[in-house]
Amino acid sequence: MCGILGIVSKNFTDSQFWINNNLSKIIHRGPDNKGSWKSKDGMVSLGHTRLSILDLSLNNNQPFHDEESKVCLTFNGEIYNYLDLREQLIKLGHKFRTNGDTEVLLKSYIQWKADCFSKIEGMFAFCICDENRKKIFLVRDQYGQKPLYYKHSNNKFKFGSELQIFLDDTDVKLNKEHLNKYLYFGFVKNNSLIDNLNQVPPGHFLEFEYDKNKSKIFSFWKMPQNSLVSKADSFEILELLKESLTKQLRSDVPTGFLLSGGIDSSLLVSLSSKISSKKIFTYNVSYNEKDSIIENKNANLVAKLNNTNHTNLIIDKFDIKSFFEILGKFGEPIIDSSIIPTYSIYNKIKTECKVVIGGDGGDEIFGGYKYFKYFLIYNFLNSTSKSFLKKIIKHLNYEKILYRSGSMYINLLKSNENIIDIPNYFTDSERIEIFKDKDFYHKINLEKIDNKDVVMDSMKNSFKNYLPEDIMFKIDRSSMLNSLEARTPFLDKNLINYIYEKTIGKDHVSFFKNRKIQKKICKAYLPSVILNQKKRGFSFNLNFQLKNKEWRNEIYLLLTSKNCLFSKNYIDKLFIMSEKGFNVSEKIFGLVFFEIWRKKYKL
Repeated sequence: MCGILGIVSKNFTDSQFWINNNLSKIIHRGPDNKGSWKSKDGMVSLGHTRLSILDLSLNNNQPFHDEESKVCLTFNGEIYNYLDLREQLIKLGHKFRTNGDTEVLLKSYIQWKADCFSKIEGMFAFCICDENRKKIFLVRDQYGQKPLYYKHSNNKFKFGSELQIFLDDTDVKLNKEHLNKYLYFGFVKNNSLIDNLNQVPPGHFLEFEYDKNKSKIFSFWKMPQNSLVSKADSFEILELLKESLTKQLRSDVPTGFLLSGGIDSSLLVSLSSKISSKKIFTYNVSYNEKDSIIENKNANLVAKLNNTNHTNLIIDKFDIKSFFEILGKFGEPIIDSSIIPTYSIYNKIKTECKVVIGGDGGDEIFGGYKYFKYFLIYNFLNSTSKSFLKKIIKHLNYEKILYRSGSMYINLLKSNENIIDIPNYFTDSERIEIFKDKDFYHKINLEKIDNKDVVMDSMKNSFKNYLPEDIMFKIDRSSMLNSLEARTPFLDKNLINYIYEKTIGKDHVSFFKNRKIQKKICKAYLPSVILNQKKRGFSFNLNFQLKNKEWRNEIYLLLTSKNCLFSKNYIDKLFIMSEKGFNVSEKIFGLVFFEIWRKKYKL
């Protein structure tokens, strides 16, 4: 896992200054080495910070250049099928001087050009500069596990792993429309909160012809179309998951598993303990709350059953100062308070290992979220008694429901749609109210979501949006801030293709059950106490903290300060609702995170 950046400009002196200045901002992503490279014509400069995982020798330092082909690579991530690709390339006459995946990736491009992007399996964001063709390629994995931002303005093209490297530019400006998207979704899809600063979408590559100053974006992976009839085979799914684990267990540094005690992480640990020739290391990180104590107990049980080398770690209590300090470390905000305990987990585990394997992505491919089931129930009711639902809507006190946990489902009732984006935070009416300057308000045009198979389509929607923009953002930034590599075996190309091509919604979710096919797989590996436990949220309880006078005062001062973008009247309203016990924790968190970020970078 690493940090990458680059610039295309005719001013070489400025380019080198920009590279050197910004490498220091992403050194946490790769503290083992940093390097830079420039093209012969001086137009392209690339930078890299390295976190050494495979083939730890200096020969694998980047940017990685092939003198004969005049191709250079700066690469963040892991290519899990690099051994298979290496074997193919050797048969085609290629010779290797290293044993890692970096040289395999570079020679894959030399052999197959852009066709190689669909051949690689892994998590990645990389840039290839082809000097002979006067082109650079920016490529991002299909799950959005690794970030890749770019900016094209003032005859300069820049890219990098984190948004913060662009924030010293003189033309930096907050994008009002994207701020409204942030407040609604909790993130900004494929864009950013800054004008003219975008992300390469997952499963796509950007081709920039730098001699012509032209760029285009192409897709190298598309979401599979699922069959209307189930072709699911739980044995085949299990074998694909085992293959993914075998590939992702490869590492030349200490590797451990995050074991929460939930179904996803417990299944991975159970399978890995049988696949690995070595005793595996597992870690449970907990804090003194009811759900955390239960998860700790379950994790200990799974560790004991699989004879792992298990460690329990305790997160210290947060005070308001540490809360603000953690949020200030991130280069951009999202509305997801679980980023606090996620960061703290990686911070605790970083002294134990360098690669961490977790169960993220399991909810998306196995139907783990509760709302998949709720969509199914709603659509049944909507198809059988539409008039009854309309009568319910008429008699609802929407103002009161707006601040309760079920409000997003009321938004579904009001939308006349079968599926909506989950989560959603600040509605149109709230965003009209929230800004001091009403010019900041922008209406959001929501994309219509397919609903031929309500469960499968909502799973796909979560996979395309919530997974890369929230879950993977949180995992990448939290792990990289602690110089750790986080791997997710559920996000495997062959497994994903199988799930979305051959299974249907009924294989995963019914009116009464989630994770149907996953639990069928798990029966041979996990005890019933693990299989039948309720799904527990992973968040930071800001509502509870606001009962503390110091927390309340500091947060209130931040959100009502003179240069804050938000209306004091609306902030007062949120705090009153919090006092009354309404569910406004994530809303307040999202505003706090945004304001800390905005003030840090003087936006």
